Amino acid sequence: MFIYLEAGNHDRIFDQQTHLFEDEGDYELAGARLLGRDLRLIAKPDTINIILGILESEKDFDSLTSDIFRSDAINIDYDSKYLKITSLLNSLLRGIKN
Repeated sequence: MFIYLEAGNHDRIFDQQTHLFEDEGDYELAGARLLGRDLRLIAKPDTINIILGILESEKDFDSLTSDIFRSDAINIDYDSKYLKITSLLNSLLRGIKN
């Protein structure tokens, strides 16, 4: 999720999905939203429902955020890390839902 644009999707944001960057205002957030859209297209409905259940449950969302926070998946300063993770997960959710 953190490097989805770097995985060959950078041009898609600017060629096909320019509104994602405009809506999100950040490349990584736009990439997370694009990932959500792609997930919606390729995942089975049961899988999408599980993902939505996690992202829409405050308890599960907080647990996932904490797990990512403790990992080395995102390397930014400590104070910004939690906010960035929650923003990315919310962008992923927006992508799945629309």
